[in-house]
Amino acid sequence: MSDVNEFLIIDCPPGRAQSYLVKHFEDAAERHGQAVLPLTATIGQGTGAKVKITREALATIAPATVAGGLEYQVRIEWKPASREPLPTFDGVFRVQWDEDYGKCRLVLEGSYEPPLGIIGKAFDAALGHKIAEETVRSLLERLRSEIETARREEMEK
Repeated sequence: MSDVNEFLIIDCPPGRAQSYLVKHFEDAAERHGQAVLPLTATIGQGTGAKVKITREALATIAPATVAGGLEYQVRIEWKPASREPLPTFDGVFRVQWDEDYGKCRLVLEGSYEPPLGIIGKAFDAALGHKIAEETVRSLLERLRSEIETARREEMEK
């Protein structure tokens, strides 16, 4: 089992950020029958041999806590949309209060099991874990952009 834990700061209060996050996945499920989650990782950025990897996953989400307190949680699981030997993921988005009320931390932490047994674990140790971390960072960046855009549009109304 391998763990990932990434976060970034979002220009949005935490309660609203959680609402936008849940709505994002509900809208995706309505459009596709399931939440189809595009996952992207770019590796080798500092080496000049940059490679972009994009795959789709089928995601299931559910709010894990009631709004309130200092943190909101949204559970997420995803599995590959194809038959490729890719890991499944089980984790949680944490929307945490920041020192500045108008901002929050969006955290995605969870774990995955590399496929293909010992070969998959060796690949994960060599390169796969870096791909997983980049995939999670890319997803958080995309969600931050969507959440901040939704917040600005709401404030303009």
